[in-house]
Amino acid sequence: MLAIVRGLQNTALALVLAFLATVASVGVVLFQDDLSVVFSSWADGKPKMMVKLEIPVPGVGADFCYVAVMRFPGRLRPTKANELEMVHSGRHGPGETVVVRELHRAIVAEESYDPRTGEYGVEYYEPVEYLAMVLCVGGGGTEYKYGRVHQVFPRSLVWTHRVEVELVEEKSGRKAESPSAGHVALVSSADGVTSITAPVSCDLGSVPSICSGEHVRRECFTYVKGPVLRSLEGLTTSFAIYGQADPRPSVVYLEAYYDIVPALAPDLCRREPEWKSAGKKEVVALADSEAYPLSGNMRDRVYLGVTFVYTQGCYSDPFTGGFCWWSIHPTDVSSVRRSEQLVADGTLPWYMLELASYDPHPPVVPSYVREAADYVKKIPFAPPRLTDNILADIGVAFTVTVEWKWVSFSLAISFYGAGRDDGYYTTPYVRVENPAWRTYRWWYKDDDPMTYELFFKWK
Repeated sequence: MLAIVRGLQNTALALVLAFLATVASVGVVLFQDDLSVVFSSWADGKPKMMVKLEIPVPGVGADFCYVAVMRFPGRLRPTKANELEMVHSGRHGPGETVVVRELHRAIVAEESYDPRTGEYGVEYYEPVEYLAMVLCVGGGGTEYKYGRVHQVFPRSLVWTHRVEVELVEEKSGRKAESPSAGHVALVSSADGVTSITAPVSCDLGSVPSICSGEHVRRECFTYVKGPVLRSLEGLTTSFAIYGQADPRPSVVYLEAYYDIVPALAPDLCRREPEWKSAGKKEVVALADSEAYPLSGNMRDRVYLGVTFVYTQGCYSDPFTGGFCWWSIHPTDVSSVRRSEQLVADGTLPWYMLELASYDPHPPVVPSYVREAADYVKKIPFAPPRLTDNILADIGVAFTVTVEWKWVSFSLAISFYGAGRDDGYYTTPYVRVENPAWRTYRWWYKDDDPMTYELFFKWK
């Protein structure tokens, strides 16, 4: 069977054929200069592809708008400093369309196959992940904001991704909901805004005031809610992830947050971020990890040990002052544990214990049931897909010392029903141990791997 094509490992002939096939399928859509830049990289033996972000700035009642695009570092697509990197920042007029171009190595992440011809093609190249933010400023301190994580899956050598901007109007200093989020970015000390209990914390340390203009990066570690794990009398189950030492590390999707404000805001030096959801972000497992096994007719909640990155910085504009921004995003998963373990060692309060017995006879066995009798079986959550379904969330109390002031805010971090399974990444899995070698039945909840839940029943 033909091996998966992986970027620079292709022969020169395979590269040229892939390039010509791509151009033939989309040639009329591409601009000549984009084609020439990409073609030149292939001719030089360093094949690249181009991602184009089209960002239409809404024609709102604003004087001007700032557009900021930052790229997240990835295992296969690192940034220069291996941190969130600004690739575009500028002032634009309402109604203008901003185009951001970036060249990347042409790494094939997933192949397509045509059974009629027996030919392989490119399903998509290794994705690129961006944080796109828009801030429009009008008279009287009115601000229109947008922020969203965009994971771009390029399907040709020149790929255009359109960013659909939905701005939220708010007055300076007022907290608002994100239009793209399924819930509010909840702040524990907010003035009148609904707050949530945050059973876990994440200390970011000390940072300078935002009005210093310094680019700042801080990290912290905490546990966030994942899926539910079930077992069965006679079976032992455990939730696990593959780490970066494996050929294909596991990937999950968790919540990210942002804020962006005018640099000339009169209260900038005293201003705290008004956090808004930026949606789901891909998070790669750092190391192999397996939660403590579960046995009997029991269920428990899985928690993910996650490192979060806090960044802040400013962009200067000589005419309008520019903007300042903050972000918090998950960067890697290094461990998985169950609520029973975390309560036992004091990481979680006792009321977060979700270990409980359940009746294994209902639910009724569905038509899509599968059978196994292996002593050990690893069940992945595949085939995956990208959805915005929130499976679980937890309040995390982030703390940071801004110069002399201690600030605490609670954000709802969601675990999404989304995943990847291709040539470079895969999903978490459940390890099932069956000492009696008996035949058991198993199925995904709702016949959907992206629920990250399994049911078991003896045959």
